[in-house]
Amino acid sequence: MSIRFFLVVNILVFFACFSGYTQETKLTPVTPEAAALTKMVNYPVDYNTGVPDIRIPFYEINVGNIKLPVDLVYHAGGFRINEQATRAGLGWSLSSDLQITRTINGKDDFSQGGYLNNPLVKTYYRNGSFCPGCAYSDSYQESYYLATGEKDASPDKFNYRLLNKSGSFYFQKNIAGSGYTIVPVPFDNIKIQFNNGQFIITDTDGTTYYFGTPGTGSVSQALAGGMEISGADASGSCPACVTSAWKCKSIFSAQGIEEISFSYTPKTMVTYATYNDYIEYYNNESPCTMYHYYRSSDYPLSGYTNYSSLPAFYELSSPKYMVVYGNSGTSYFHIPYLDNTGNVVDAVYERTNVTNASLQNVHGLSVSEISFRGGKVQFNGTDQLNYIRVLGPSGQELKTAYFFQSYTEPVYKQEAKNYNGLNFQGTRYLDSLHIRSGTETFERYALGYESKYCFGNHLKGHDAWGYPNDNTVEIAYANNTSANIMSLPTIKINQDRFYRSILGGCTDFASDIPIAVTGNDWAEAPNEPAMKRGLLKRIVYPTGGYTDFDFEANRYMEDFYWMGTHNALPQLCGGLRIRSISSFKEDGTFAGQKYYQYGPLEEGSGKLINKPARVKEDGKFYYGAAGYEQQIAYLKVGNPNVTCYNKECLDVYALETKTTYQPASALDYTYSNGAPIYYEKITEYNQDLGKKTGKSVYEYYPPEQFYDYEAPLHAYNRIEGTNINVQRTDGLMGAQKSIKQYKYNTNAKSYEVDQLYQLVRKKEFEYTRYLKPEQVRVNYAFLRVSYPIVEGSFQGSAYTLYNPALSFSTSLNNPGPDFIEGAYGIPVGRLLPGSVTETSYADADSLKTITQYDYDNFPYLNPSKITTTDSKGMQTEKQLKYAYNFGGTAVYDSMVRRNMVTASIEEIEMNITLGNKEIARRKTDYKDFSLGWGVPAPLSISSSVNGAQLREDVRYQEYDPYGNVLELKGRDGLTTSYLWGYHSLYPVAELKGRTYASIPSSYKSNTQIINPGSDGSLRTLLSGLNEPGAVVNVYTYRPLVGISSQTAPNSKTVYYEYDPIGRLTAKKDHNGNIQNQYSYRMRNYSALGALPGYANAPAMRTRNEQSGGFWLFYNMIIRGGNYVGLDQPGVDYVAGSSAETMSLDGAPDNPGTNMMAAIKLRYSIVSPSAIPSTMMMDFIKNDAVVASYRFRPYTATPGEYTVHIPAGTYKASVRLSADYKCPNGCLVYSFYDLSKPAEYSFLQNGDELVLAAGGQYEISIGELN
Repeated sequence: MSIRFFLVVNILVFFACFSGYTQETKLTPVTPEAAALTKMVNYPVDYNTGVPDIRIPFYEINVGNIKLPVDLVYHAGGFRINEQATRAGLGWSLSSDLQITRTINGKDDFSQGGYLNNPLVKTYYRNGSFCPGCAYSDSYQESYYLATGEKDASPDKFNYRLLNKSGSFYFQKNIAGSGYTIVPVPFDNIKIQFNNGQFIITDTDGTTYYFGTPGTGSVSQALAGGMEISGADASGSCPACVTSAWKCKSIFSAQGIEEISFSYTPKTMVTYATYNDYIEYYNNESPCTMYHYYRSSDYPLSGYTNYSSLPAFYELSSPKYMVVYGNSGTSYFHIPYLDNTGNVVDAVYERTNVTNASLQNVHGLSVSEISFRGGKVQFNGTDQLNYIRVLGPSGQELKTAYFFQSYTEPVYKQEAKNYNGLNFQGTRYLDSLHIRSGTETFERYALGYESKYCFGNHLKGHDAWGYPNDNTVEIAYANNTSANIMSLPTIKINQDRFYRSILGGCTDFASDIPIAVTGNDWAEAPNEPAMKRGLLKRIVYPTGGYTDFDFEANRYMEDFYWMGTHNALPQLCGGLRIRSISSFKEDGTFAGQKYYQYGPLEEGSGKLINKPARVKEDGKFYYGAAGYEQQIAYLKVGNPNVTCYNKECLDVYALETKTTYQPASALDYTYSNGAPIYYEKITEYNQDLGKKTGKSVYEYYPPEQFYDYEAPLHAYNRIEGTNINVQRTDGLMGAQKSIKQYKYNTNAKSYEVDQLYQLVRKKEFEYTRYLKPEQVRVNYAFLRVSYPIVEGSFQGSAYTLYNPALSFSTSLNNPGPDFIEGAYGIPVGRLLPGSVTETSYADADSLKTITQYDYDNFPYLNPSKITTTDSKGMQTEKQLKYAYNFGGTAVYDSMVRRNMVTASIEEIEMNITLGNKEIARRKTDYKDFSLGWGVPAPLSISSSVNGAQLREDVRYQEYDPYGNVLELKGRDGLTTSYLWGYHSLYPVAELKGRTYASIPSSYKSNTQIINPGSDGSLRTLLSGLNEPGAVVNVYTYRPLVGISSQTAPNSKTVYYEYDPIGRLTAKKDHNGNIQNQYSYRMRNYSALGALPGYANAPAMRTRNEQSGGFWLFYNMIIRGGNYVGLDQPGVDYVAGSSAETMSLDGAPDNPGTNMMAAIKLRYSIVSPSAIPSTMMMDFIKNDAVVASYRFRPYTATPGEYTVHIPAGTYKASVRLSADYKCPNGCLVYSFYDLSKPAEYSFLQNGDELVLAAGGQYEISIGELN
C-alpha cells in the first residue's frame, strides 16, 4: 500500500511543482470596446500623459437636457502586443458607448468566497484604532484560504462612462462585513446602486443610467440583458463565467422620463488564449539529510532525455530549473552539474504535451441602435462597423457615416486563429470615413498610419511594459522555426553551493558558481520604432488639408549607481507621447506646427509610475524579470504504518527554494494600473520655438504631492516577495499646478539671454484634498511555504499543515514563516479647487486676481463659499447654498433623495472690504410639480441688490411631462406661454400676454404639431393663434438639425436652409432674399495627402562668432516644417545640421564688452556602443533654454571645442538621446573651472552653474566601466 501511495503522490508532486504553489494572477479577457473604455479611464488623454485629444465629430443626440455626442475618439498612447481592434478600428472607439467595465482582482467579487460574500472583509481605516473589529482574521486557516484563492479579500475595479464624466468605483464593505456601499474613485457625488446584477448610477443632476438588467441566467440571457460575459464555454454554459461589462440600457432624465434607450446585438464569440513565459528555479542549499541525490551526470539520469522518465522530483540534484514557453507544448527541464574541472555542464530533459496557455471565451455586445425622443441612431456591423446612420422622427435618413476599413494579417494567419478566435482576420484599421446622404458623399476623412501591424494574442516578446520591441515575433514563427524565443531577459544566478555529491560528510561542493538561464539581456528593452507600429500618422480632412502627428516614446530618468558615483540618465519607457502636430494645406503647403517639449529642463523626462526591476551586472544595466520565492518543504509520514491527520506525525524531509521568474509586464491590455508615465512640465511651442509666437508652459504637481500616510501612494507594482499586484488608483494625482504664457521679446539683444521670453499671463492652482476616513480594504496572503507530501498516508486537510500551534515530528530544515500577508486601503477622495490665482503682466505692471474656494458640507463637493480678491485688495465673497442646506423642507429633501445636489438654490454676494456689505442675492425656489413621475422643478427665480428685499424675476406656472416650460410670468407681470412640437423637442409658438390655459385644446394635442407634415402647414396652423392682446412668435424646424423658419408677430418670416447632411447653407428674409450664405467644398483625396511625409520639428543651435575682439552670441532657429521628407529622423537631422551650418539670418548683436564665459565641451567615451546618438548641452535661464550646443562625436576634428555664452547663472542640462542602453557602465558628467585645475565636480542635470565674464570652464561626458 505504501509503495502505491508513494507513486500517486510522486505524480502529484511533479504536477504541482510546475503549476506553482500559490494562487496565480489571472487576467480576464474582455471585448475590445470594454478594453478601450478602461484604457481611456486609466490612461487619460492629457498633457501630463503626453496623449493628445484626437476625435472626429459626427453627431450629437440632444434631447431635453441630455446631450450624447456620437464621435470617433482615438487613443494615441501606443498599443501593447495583445491589444485588439474595436469594430471601428485599432485605437478608435465611440464616445456614445456608455458602459461599466471591470478588472477582476483575485476572485469575482460576486462569486462564492468573493469579496462581497466574504464577511471577514470589512471597512479599512488607516488608523486601526477607529475600528479594532474591522481587522481581517489572523487565523492561519483564513490565511490559507486567501493564499490559495478559496476566498478573496481584494476588490474588483469597475470603470464607468456617463454622458459627461468617467471614472472608477469599488464596493466598500461596512464595519460588520455584511453590507456595502459603492464608492467612486476619485470620489464623486454620483450615487451608484447594485440591484441583482444591474447597476444604476444617478448623476448629481438627477439623470439616471441603467446598466444591464436585474437577474442571472445563461449566457444568452445575460447578453439579452446588456451584459458581456467572459469565461463561458462554446455551448454557452457558465462553469466559470464572469460578467466583464455592463452596457447602458437606458438614460432617464431628472423628470423620470426615459429619454435615451440602447439596443445591442451579440458579437461573434471569440476565444482568447493567454499565456506567459516563465522559469522556475529550484535550489537546495542543504541536501545533506536526503537519501538520494540524483545528478544528471550519473546513472540513471545520464541515460534519460525525457522529463517523464526522471525519478522523484525532490530527489533530483540542485540547482535545477524548468523553462516554460507559454506558447509551446514543450517545456525544458535543466539539471546542470559540475564536471571534474569545475565547469557547469547542462543536461536538458524535454517535457512534452504541456498546456501552457489558458483559453477563455468572450461573449460581447455591440450597440445596434440608440433611440431617443424624435429619432434614432443605427449602427450597422456587429463585429466590423459598416456605417452609423441618423434617422429622423419619421425614419428618414439625416446623414450616414460609412466606415472603410482594411485588415493587416499575420504571417501565420491560421495559427493566429488559435490565439485570437476562429474569425480572426488580422488587425482592423479605419482607412477612411465618408459622410453621406443617400449615395452622395459630402465629407470625407482619410486616415494614414505609421506602419500597419497585426496585434493580438498570437504575438510574444515585448518590452517591460508590454509594448512591441525588437523581440516581438509571432508565436507560430517561434514554433515553426524551433526558435524557442524567450520573452524574459537573461537570468543570472550566483549559486552559493553547488554540490557534486552529498556523500562523505556533504562537503563536496563548489561555492559562488554563476548560472545563466536562457534569455536575452535586452529582451524587455523598449524600442521606439516598434512601439510606433499601427499608430495614427495622418488625418486628411474634407477640405483636402491634412494634419500629421509625430509621436515618440516616453522617457524618464533612471538613477544609475556605479563605481561609487551616481548619475540620472534618460531612458525610454513604454507608451508614446506627442512630439509635434503639423498642419498642411490641400496643395501640401506647410501651414503650421505645434511642438512639445517635456521635463523641468525641457530634457524630455517624466516620472515613471509603473517601474519594472532593473538589473546591474558587470556594468550592464537592463530590465530584469519579475521574480518571487517560495519554500518547498517535502514531507514524509514519520510512521508509515499509521494514518496521519495533522503535521505532528510528519517529518520535513527536504527543503528547496523555488524562484519563479516572469516577464515584467503581465500583458494587461486594460491598463488597470494606469499610465506608465507622468509629466510634471510640458512646454508647447509653435514651429518657431516661440521666436514670434511665444510659448505655453503647463505644470502639474508631482504625482506623490497629495498622498501621505493617510493616503499612501504605492511606488511598487507588487507586494514585495510575492506575485500579488498592488492595486493603485490615480484619484489624487494629475492636478494642474500652473499654466504660463510667454511672449518672445523681439527687442532683446541676442546676448540678453535673461530677456528672451517675457511672462504675459500666469494661472496658478492650489487644491483642497477631501479624503473619506473609510477606505476600501485590500487583504492579501501569499503562500510562502508549500508542503507537498511525498511519502505515507495523510488524511488531514491541507490547511492543517499551516497550524502554528502544532509542530512537525522532526525537522532539520526550517522553512520560516508560512505566509506573506498584510492589508492596505484604497483611499477614497478627490482634489477640489482650493484657489486659482490669475496674473497678467504688462511691462513692469501686473494685475492679479485670487479666487478662493471653501467647502463646508462634506461629503458634498460643491463649494459653499467663493472669495475673490483683486489687485487692489478689494475682496468679495459669494455664499452658495444647495438643496441639502435646506433640510426639513419637503421639496429640497426630495431633491437630495433624487441626487439633484449640484443645483444652486441661493447665492449671496458680499463685499468683504466694505464691511460684509451685501451686493446681490439670487434665489431659486423649487416645487414638486406633477410632471413626468413627479419631480422638483424651479418655481421662481428672485433677486435683489444692495441688501434690498428679494423680488421675483420669473415664476414658472406650468411644465409639460418632459420638463419643458409651458407658462411663466416675468417681473413685469406679463404672462408668456409656449407650445411644444416635434415630439416636445422644440418650442413652436411663444405667446406673450396669454396663459397656457387659454390656448384652445385643439393645439395642445394636435398631431400636426407633434409631428408636423411640413413647415408651411405648421405655420398656417399656428397663425390661428394671432388674436388681439397676444404677441405670437412661430417657429418651425428641420428635426434633429436646426430651426427652419421664424415668423415674427408682424407675420414676416425668416428662413434657414440646410444641405442634405444638416449644414446651414443660407438665411433668407421674408421676400426670399439671401441675408447670409455658407458654402462647403469637399476636395478629392489629393495625391499629396496620400504620400507619406514627415515635417521636421524646430531645431535650435547656439552659434558664436568673433568680431572686434569680442565673442558674439546668437541662437539659430530652423522653423518646424522647413523640411519635409520620407522619414522623421532624416528631416530632423537636416534641420539640426542646418542650424549649425547655415548662414546667420542677421548679424549677432555686439555687446561692446567682454561679457562672455568660455566653456570647452568634450567627451571621453571609449566604447562606440556606449555613445548616445545625440548629446546636447543646454543652458537654462528663467524657465527657458537660452543656449543649446551639440557635443561633437569623437570622430570629428576637433572632437572638442569651446563655446562662448554670456556670463551669468544657469541651470545645466545635458540632453542625451534615450535610446542609450547602458551596456558598458555609467555615463557621468563633470564640470571644471579651468582657473582651478585641481578641482572638479560631478555635474547633475539641474545643477546651477555660475559663469564669470572671461572665465574658462570645461564640461565633459565620461564613461565609468
